[in-house]
Amino acid sequence: MIVTCATDVGCVRRHNEDSYLCIEPKLFAVADGMGGHAAGEIASKLMVDILREQLQAEECDEDKLRRAVMIANEEILKKANEHEEYAGMGTTISLLALESNLARWVHVGDSRIYLWRDNELEQLTSDHSLVNELLQRNKITDEEAEHYPNKNILTRAAGVSLILEVDSGEQEVKPGDKFVLCTDGLTNMVSEERIGQVCKDTAINEKARILVEEAVENGGRDNITCIVVEIND
Repeated sequence: MIVTCATDVGCVRRHNEDSYLCIEPKLFAVADGMGGHAAGEIASKLMVDILREQLQAEECDEDKLRRAVMIANEEILKKANEHEEYAGMGTTISLLALESNLARWVHVGDSRIYLWRDNELEQLTSDHSLVNELLQRNKITDEEAEHYPNKNILTRAAGVSLILEVDSGEQEVKPGDKFVLCTDGLTNMVSEERIGQVCKDTAINEKARILVEEAVENGGRDNITCIVVEIND
């Protein structure tokens, strides 16, 4: 296994409100916080800290992964209730657990997990965003979605409500697979085609760093975080 991680504040934001978790060879996560007064940074850090505490010593089936996210959700809400300046904070979470030749994931928000396999890039998660909801209902086209003015509006996030629906899934891991976890600061600046090209290029060792640097070069309108997990052939 080869794992690379990178994060950058980007060219516009003052604070990096992204957080990530990288516990080789088992747990990987990205979280994109939201909220004023750097509260997004608090929410995303709480999320990954609690996931680390809850999961690193256990085998992780989907129920345990979902339960850990729910515990973090409750803690973020509690923190927001205790501190007025944190009111309204929340975070996305995309978490990947690798164990016994299985990949399991849980997901809330518009950060993403991709699988690169057999020269194809597949998005394993579904964005919980207004623009994706409109796309699924055929209210807008793919081209319109690229330039949609409210692209950052989420329909689901951790830390917003005690009632939280958490997506999950699993599949077998094969030699040569590459998993990409990233916040929308990457996917809004770097095309899926380019992400696939970087995954394919065996000459690129620091794949996460290269993708984050390209997002910054392309404008870096948001914080950017990426983890690339490469399964050895």
